[in-house]
Amino acid sequence: QHCYFWLSSGRGLRGVLEEAFSSVGIGLLHSQPVDVTETVPEWFKKSAAKVYAVPEPVVDTHSLLQELARPHLSRIYYFDSLAFTRDEKVRTVVFTEQGSGETYMISALAFILTAGVGNQELVHTMGYNKTVMQVRPLRHLVVYGQHLPDLWGHCIDGGKAVASITTHYDSSTGEKVWSIGGEIAEKGSTLFRESFIREGRTLVEKILRGVDFSDTTWGTFDALRAEEP
Repeated sequence: QHCYFWLSSGRGLRGVLEEAFSSVGIGLLHSQPVDVTETVPEWFKKSAAKVYAVPEPVVDTHSLLQELARPHLSRIYYFDSLAFTRDEKVRTVVFTEQGSGETYMISALAFILTAGVGNQELVHTMGYNKTVMQVRPLRHLVVYGQHLPDLWGHCIDGGKAVASITTHYDSSTGEKVWSIGGEIAEKGSTLFRESFIREGRTLVEKILRGVDFSDTTWGTFDALRAEEP
C-alpha cells in the first residue's frame, strides 16, 4: 500500500548537505510522506539515514492487466498487421486475428493507443506525420537471491532517485528478484554489461549496506522508456 523513499547513510559532510536537500524535496511530494526510520527492519536502519513511507500503492502491472482483461476475453484480439481507413480522422481498422485467421473491421468514433513504444509506428500507419513520443534506452540491474528482503522504493541522493528497486519472483524457480532502475539504469545504457554490473553492484551495496548480498546473482536487462516528447 506504500513505497519507500530513503536517504542512504555514511556519506560524511556531503551526505549531510544532500540529506537536507533531499528531505526538502521529499516534503514537497503530492502524497504526504511519513518518517518511519525507527520502525523499519534492522537491515534498513543500517542502510538509511532517513526512511519515508509514501502512500502510493505499488502495482504489479502484469497482474493488473490480467484482471482488466478477464471480463473481456471474448473481445480481445491478437494480430501482427493492420490497416486503417480515414478521411479527416481515422474511421476504421482492419486486421486478421492470429488464432482464427478471420478478418475483422472495427469502426469507432475514436481509437485509444496503448502500445508503449509501438504507438509511434501505429501513428505513422494511420497516415499521420507526427512525433508522439520519445524513447530513452535503459539498462536495469537485476539481482537474484532467495534471502533478499522485500523492497519497493527509491533511494534519494542529492534530490535524485539514484536507484529505484522493485521486488518480484522468478516464475520458474520462485526465487526472489530485484529489478533496479532509476538514474542507475539511465547511466547503465551507456556502459558495457560487465562494467555496469560491477559499478552498479558497488553502488547498491553502498546505499543498502545493511543487506547481505553474499548469496546473490547479478545480471541486467535492456528496456526502452517511451514518454511524451
